[in-house]
Amino acid sequence: MRLHPWVIVALICIVVTAILATYKTRQIQQAIAFAESFPEPQETVEAVRVEQISWTPEVSALGEVVAPMAVELRNELGGKVVQVGFAAGARVAKGQLLLQLDVSEEQAQLKAAEAQMELARLELERFRQLISQNASSKDRYDRARAEMAVASANRQALQAIIAKKTLRAPFDANAGLHELEAGQFLAADTAITQLVGVNESVWVDFNLPQDQALLPLGTEVSIEAPGLLPAEVSGRVIARDAAVTAQSRNMRVRALLDGVADRLKPGGIVNVSVPVGAPRTVAVLPATAIRRDNFGAFVYALVADGDNGHGPQLRARKRPITLGPEQAQRVIVTSELAPQVLIAAKGSYKLREGILVAVATGGSDE
Repeated sequence: MRLHPWVIVALICIVVTAILATYKTRQIQQAIAFAESFPEPQETVEAVRVEQISWTPEVSALGEVVAPMAVELRNELGGKVVQVGFAAGARVAKGQLLLQLDVSEEQAQLKAAEAQMELARLELERFRQLISQNASSKDRYDRARAEMAVASANRQALQAIIAKKTLRAPFDANAGLHELEAGQFLAADTAITQLVGVNESVWVDFNLPQDQALLPLGTEVSIEAPGLLPAEVSGRVIARDAAVTAQSRNMRVRALLDGVADRLKPGGIVNVSVPVGAPRTVAVLPATAIRRDNFGAFVYALVADGDNGHGPQLRARKRPITLGPEQAQRVIVTSELAPQVLIAAKGSYKLREGILVAVATGGSDE
């Protein structure tokens, strides 16, 4: 029976396709065998064991140094300067004369008032004797007593004016700078100098959000002032403001620091760390172990995966984590991370999920 030409062509195509498929399959098998003859890719990194520490959650704030005793000295009355009793920047003692304005006119008026008072006193005494002898009326005696009271009031008013023109230190203090000279005229309410009380303690005022500001009095805070304090020092909360500010919704809090007044001056800025929670156990890792992607932070845990005849193999496994603050290139991990788990550190940027990992004894530059 004679086959149709199209059938012959179809059979030839099938045979050629089968031959080509067989040849290609053998090529693929040979390529797979060739690839399997090479070892599995492996990356080398440094690794650390998860370390657990006790950690207290904190918030940071900027604090302002405030002197417990400080005043801006101003003159209540105007006048000419006749004496400056302190040097700029000097220490002054309580009661020390700082500034004397001209009181010559008031002194003269005071002498006249004292003479008038003495005259009124003598007149009052004379009428007291006369009324005891029924030689004068009660009305004359009352008038003499009133004149005595007026004279005394005039003397006290002049003494008050003299006192206001004589400025003395209200407490032991360090004085600020000034440019006062004898002979110059000072208008009323002129700034004379700044007085800062001699004290071993200072206050630090800082603001906290309203949901974190209700600290119990006595709470310890940490203060840092790079360049001013050699190390971190502790203070304690001694007061809170009565209300939250309407502009920022923050509350002002005051802490007391002892023994640092020689290093921290009023108006200076310091860093304040405030505890806002109970201590808890957390993991700590070097910053080189932390990786990030679009889904957040993670680390590579190195997990044993069989034995290659020379010891256990390690593979990289991704572990999502929640980060806390970083301190000195060490990062707090607040999410669960089992202790002593081996974590890829320096060189972890080279890893991917499931890759074979070797742990180096030396460094691998990040």
